[in-house]
Amino acid sequence: MDEEVWAAVNRTAEAGGWEAVATDRLSPLEVDPDGPLVRTLLGIYQAETGDRDAAPRSVGYTTYAKSLPNTVAFGPLMPNAPDPSHEPDESVGVEDLAFQARCYARAIRALAEEEAGPLTPAGPPEA
Repeated sequence: MDEEVWAAVNRTAEAGGWEAVATDRLSPLEVDPDGPLVRTLLGIYQAETGDRDAAPRSVGYTTYAKSLPNTVAFGPLMPNAPDPSHEPDESVGVEDLAFQARCYARAIRALAEEEAGPLTPAGPPEA
């Protein structure tokens, strides 16, 4: 947590006779947007959507990706779509779920290979 914010939390707690205790603090997730991990994942998204102008996005909430080295949060919020995260009746449509599954499968395969190689638009599943 930013030290300035933590100091404000402590001041407010002390003013009310309370003590603020940090039990778990994760550092911000900072990843090179031009690094191979982000380039590979972005390439998969671009290949699946055809959106060649897409760029990495950051969100204002936390992720378990912060607890592991060399990781990023990947998916599933689409541009211009409402964000139902942590809302009552949180859900995802069947078509969106299928899209996400394709992206995750391609990501697992690409990241498991020694070299990701060129990505091409998705076609019908291989038999």
